[in-house]
Amino acid sequence: MEDAQPVESAETAEMGTSSESLYASFYCCDGTECISTARFCVQYCQQEDRGGIC
Repeated sequence: MEDAQPVESAETAEMGTSSESLYASFYCCDGTECISTARFCVQYCQQEDRGGIC
């Protein structure tokens, strides 16, 4: 799995709607919203200058 790829392309297509309970909404410190798995959002929010999850 590639870290920089959008979640919609790979995970959603493979897992379908049954995975909705695995997804959560996180906000990065720069205000960017991430709706995905906790692991993905932690990696996403630590990229570039997003400052981690607040």
